Amino acid sequence: MTPVIAFFCVLAGLLTWVYLVVEPSSEAGGRARADLTAHRVPASYLGLAPKPVCVTPVVPLHTLPFEGQLLEPNKVYASFGAVDGKLTLWDPSTQESFPVPAGKVRVMPAGTDEQGSAVPGNCPARVRG
Repeated sequence: MTPVIAFFCVLAGLLTWVYLVVEPSSEAGGRARADLTAHRVPASYLGLAPKPVCVTPVVPLHTLPFEGQLLEPNKVYASFGAVDGKLTLWDPSTQESFPVPAGKVRVMPAGTDEQGSAVPGNCPARVRG
């Protein structure tokens, strides 16, 4: 096999992988984003299972450190779980993710875990100072 033919075989394999793996995951991510924005429980994809949650600080809100976005306790966020003491939340209205200290908030499910089921438009806010 000549190097040119080998190159095109590798290239064809790479393009096939991109088409079969990368593109479907971006479509699944787009569907999950659309579901969350429309207040529906999204399907999991590639092992990620974003859960609609209500997040209430257990410390006074003004003392809660933030990175990128302030926590609004009356909003429904998507949670991707906690890692290294930080809870990653995704805000459907801004379409941005941000961390909050997991030990300084209480997380409650918003709606059910059933894919496609309705999620409330907001959370009952119970905020300390």
